Amino acid sequence: MSKLSSYGLTPKAASQIFNQYKEESLSLIEEHPYLLVEEVQGIGFKMADQLAERLGIASDAPERLRAALIHCLLEACMEEGDTYIEAKALLERTITLLEGARQIELDPALVAHQLTNLIQEDKVQNIETKIFDNTLYFAEQGIYTHLSRIMKDQPDISAEDKILASLEEVEEDLGITYDKVQKDAIIKALQSKVFILTGGPGTGKTTVINGIIKTYADLHGLDLKKTDLPIILAAPTGRAARRMKELTNLPSATIHRHLGLNSEDDFKTLEDYLDCDLIIIDEFSMVDTWLAN
Repeated sequence: MSKLSSYGLTPKAASQIFNQYKEESLSLIEEHPYLLVEEVQGIGFKMADQLAERLGIASDAPERLRAALIHCLLEACMEEGDTYIEAKALLERTITLLEGARQIELDPALVAHQLTNLIQEDKVQNIETKIFDNTLYFAEQGIYTHLSRIMKDQPDISAEDKILASLEEVEEDLGITYDKVQKDAIIKALQSKVFILTGGPGTGKTTVINGIIKTYADLHGLDLKKTDLPIILAAPTGRAARRMKELTNLPSATIHRHLGLNSEDDFKTLEDYLDCDLIIIDEFSMVDTWLAN
């Protein structure tokens, strides 16, 4: 640990590196300091670059250019909320980082060449001029695959008149009258494998959700007062889950809790714990690509 600190690493960074690589920590950072950018959470390019400079790695070394490209790619996606960045924008962003970190001027062709190498080695993915971080690309492909699987078979669609009959009972029970748009939303939701309900604040989304739940329960002879319901209510945050529970009077929890996840769990080894017939997720626009997959 003391030797790690002698390279200018903060105690926290040194501890993270040692926890990751144990007795191999010193030899690894001396041979491959930029590997830290990819493998150690919390170690960014600038910290790894400072370490690399102390070790005498040149400013135009291929490993430096590659590490900067990978760092800038993921950073841009996080900042902009996209799963890709255009190649030209990535190159410009990367060159700015590389030149600013060491106050030097680089040949853009060198950086472009390393981007080509990363693509050829499958370290990043590309579709025409769009460059994807591997984890985001494959997560996005996974979302498509899962949705295709779910929607492949036709749902057991109840006749519209049967849904309307149940909905009328729900309206009477709740003491409300749904307008045409709300009724259409409830019917469509109950006739679809996947349904997205959108609307701004105060447009009645919660009222519609209650209508979906209660109409579904009536159609399937469910008693919503029981605890072993085949219905799961979830949200990406604890606050949203609590609000959902208050508004529906049904148990609700975070997506992570339903999946049995904690902050240390690995999504790549995740089993499917969502055993239910109806799942409603509130605030789904807050769910990131990895969790959605």
